[in-house]
Amino acid sequence: MRAASIFCCLLVSAAAGQGQPVSDLTPFDRGVLGVIFNQSPRLAEKMLRSAIGSGHSSKQAYEAYEWLSHLYYYRGQYRSLVSTMERRWVDFPNKPEEQQERRLMAGFRGLPDQTLVNAKASAVHHESGSIFLPLSIDGKAATYFFDTGAWLSAMSESEAKRLGLNMRDTSATLGNSSGTSVGFRTAVARDLVVGETHLKNVSFAVFPDDQEPWSTLPRGRRGLLGIPILVAFGRLRWNRAGTAEIGNKPDPFDIRRSNLTFDNDHLVVTATVEGREIRATLDTGAETTDLYKPFADAFASLLRQKGKFSIP
Repeated sequence: MRAASIFCCLLVSAAAGQGQPVSDLTPFDRGVLGVIFNQSPRLAEKMLRSAIGSGHSSKQAYEAYEWLSHLYYYRGQYRSLVSTMERRWVDFPNKPEEQQERRLMAGFRGLPDQTLVNAKASAVHHESGSIFLPLSIDGKAATYFFDTGAWLSAMSESEAKRLGLNMRDTSATLGNSSGTSVGFRTAVARDLVVGETHLKNVSFAVFPDDQEPWSTLPRGRRGLLGIPILVAFGRLRWNRAGTAEIGNKPDPFDIRRSNLTFDNDHLVVTATVEGREIRATLDTGAETTDLYKPFADAFASLLRQKGKFSIP
């Protein structure tokens, strides 16, 4: 998928922050707002489809397809994702990015739309300091970690076999923690239950066991819960001491206080450093905290005062 610009997000956020009622925004802007802040996804879908229908071959219609694809992507609705991209290719043929998009979509063909059966409030107990949560897949127990940097839930091949899941070959690749692209297979769990949250048709990418992190994890723990499952929780409040609250009703939406947004295929958190606002990717699967050149440029004096130079 071609990267969607966050610039539109900032425009919509500014309008709402200045007191403009959401109802006064265009269907396109309302749809974008819903995708970025994960608010009223069904309404966001309706608004974006309205923008596509009214725009025909316009640039805004093309962008509406893009935002709609992101909505399906982070909700694990892969059948809808693929069909949406196929319609865009028909409406906007011969775009330079089409071939790359087709290669990316190859891994999602044949996968179902994930559905939420129920998400009741519940407390899930975990090991102290651990982000591994107990769950069941098709009636079998497992313990997986939750990864806010993963846009597709994943497990190892031995784990898929242990659970009795059918694996399907794909020609697609995904990036791993080392920054390289690796091939993968897919598997679909009929039922996944975490606490009182019950999901159906949950898709997983399946990787060889000799790759990290699977090679370092014991049997029954070689899996991760990605964004589609975490979004379905509605709310996740993790406590280091050993409890994770999931399925609770989210707080009322306030755009001026919300510090988590979706930016393309990243979960972004707004934070403050030295009295200045910054945005950073929030990735619970990362082992280190990394600062990049834009941060160094913005806080050059801070780095000169407190930074240390090292050669890898």
